[in-house]
Amino acid sequence: MRRCRGLDAGGQSHRRRHEPRLAAVSRFPVLSAYIWKSRCRALNLNLDGITVLGFAVGIRHVLDPPVPRGYYGNSYMDVYIELTVRELDESSISDIVKLVKRTKKSAYDKKNVEEELRNIERLIKEDAKFEGLSDSLLFLTDMRNIGYFESVDFGWKEPVHVRPLTPESAKNLGMILRPSKVDPSMEGGVKVMMTLPRDAMVNFKQEMHICVNPPVPRGYYGNSYMDVYIELTVRELDESSISDIVKLVKRTKKSAYDKKNVEEELRNVERLIKEDAKFEGLSDSLLFLTDMRNIGYFESVDFGWKEPVHVRPLTPESAKNLGMILRPSKVDPSMEGGVKVMTTLPRDAMVNFKQEMHICVSDI
Repeated sequence: MRRCRGLDAGGQSHRRRHEPRLAAVSRFPVLSAYIWKSRCRALNLNLDGITVLGFAVGIRHVLDPPVPRGYYGNSYMDVYIELTVRELDESSISDIVKLVKRTKKSAYDKKNVEEELRNIERLIKEDAKFEGLSDSLLFLTDMRNIGYFESVDFGWKEPVHVRPLTPESAKNLGMILRPSKVDPSMEGGVKVMMTLPRDAMVNFKQEMHICVNPPVPRGYYGNSYMDVYIELTVRELDESSISDIVKLVKRTKKSAYDKKNVEEELRNVERLIKEDAKFEGLSDSLLFLTDMRNIGYFESVDFGWKEPVHVRPLTPESAKNLGMILRPSKVDPSMEGGVKVMTTLPRDAMVNFKQEMHICVSDI
């Protein structure tokens, strides 16, 4: 089964998440790491078996003597990386990228080039045939910059998609292609052409999605959140209805899940941590609201005097900009299904706050 799989921005999202470790890495090592690992998992290869990634590297610039002026043929050689399937499966994308990069760099060594050219000459003389290749081999080739008439107008404007034809037997070949121009959202991305059994193709797409959008590791129990802010003038807030504010909060929350927004926010968080940024002198105009109802603060634990009737976290006096939504106390049965709001305000403002909350709730 032959399919083309789209990837956004050629693996750039992965590079951004792992900068600066992968800052100097080109797209191909990142893409090859994604594809090789996903394909092995999709085919459910034996973990103790061997898997091989092959790709071509251009050697025109390292040949000595150089190719004659005017030569326009190919000048490349094949490079291979061999790992056990287990090693590949347990390696991070970053580790595979580094391995591809090192292998590609070592391929340009003069002695290595000369030895490989002698091997090629020998294989040509022997008319060697490679038959019965197993699924453990993937030969990946990047076709994006070859130029398949992408900008030629044949009379019905430029083609929206161009790819080479390959025989059905080329099951070990994977190709990285330019995306179709039909889908504007794929601009800057790539298409991956791969031949796999039908079930494995479904698995491959799922594995690629996981690689490009990795979840938190299994067993991780820490926090996974980011802060979102809404800014209004006090007049805008005061004159808005509760319904309008609710819609604004929902829209902001929904837009926060946009992939690009998440990546940008994670970079900002990483930068602030590195800079050891401090936020001091926050004004009363900021309210940071957090919902603590589902975190689980020992509400059902019996410490020897039955379950607690009310649980809340301790916060410093300085946390005047923090508001918390909590589960209500069990002492008051009428509050079942309701909430408690914890906020820090000057005494007079607290009286006003209770009155304003009563008015708002009465209007709903």
